[in-house]
Amino acid sequence: CARIAVRAGAKRVRVACLESRVAMLAEKDEITAALSEGVEIINGFSSLSAEKKDGKVRSIQGVLIRSFKFGPNGLEIDAISGSEQSLETDTLIIAIGQRIGLEESFGVKLGRGGSVAVDSSMSSSVPGIFAGGDAVTGTLSVVEAIASGRKAASSIDLFLGGDGVIDEEYCDPVEPSSNIGNQEFSMQPRSECFGGCNEALAQSQRCLQCDLRLKISKVKMWTDPSFKKAKREAGA
Repeated sequence: CARIAVRAGAKRVRVACLESRVAMLAEKDEITAALSEGVEIINGFSSLSAEKKDGKVRSIQGVLIRSFKFGPNGLEIDAISGSEQSLETDTLIIAIGQRIGLEESFGVKLGRGGSVAVDSSMSSSVPGIFAGGDAVTGTLSVVEAIASGRKAASSIDLFLGGDGVIDEEYCDPVEPSSNIGNQEFSMQPRSECFGGCNEALAQSQRCLQCDLRLKISKVKMWTDPSFKKAKREAGA
């Protein structure tokens, strides 16, 4: 977010985070690149309040800390006495992670972190309401979200009187290429990208064709019982 703000024309960009420099969750390369681009990083800073004027943020009040932890009552900090400070700003970007924004008023039983509590069929505490993906598990992969969506769809079909079979294909299958050798790709320069963008773009054009695994016959080893049987039947 900070590096994009620099590219968007912000004159001064500061990152304030709870973690020390060595404990920051950002990649070291990202931190180094941000610093080289003029981003200021304030480590061990806990924000306490925001000052607004005319409906716009004007400053952030906070304190420096020695350490922090998450206890039964939430965030617990060990503040440094007398280290209070105010950071003037006209724009505040909150980038402290992501979570489901559901509350009890949503009407279904919630689990940890405000996620929807479901059973094995992806059904919530209210009959007829199903949930899946990040709303249930929190942040995982796209593949896992799709898988839970299909499971929920099957359960919904059953709930509506169907058989739960959702094997329909809504697009024509594409026959994969039989060539699994090197693929040609080009690296076009993109000035607006970060340092590794060109390489990432080029690598994304490579396809490992994982679906070919389903069409490749399993290699029979000499220890394979079926291979030994075939040899016996052939009189070898």
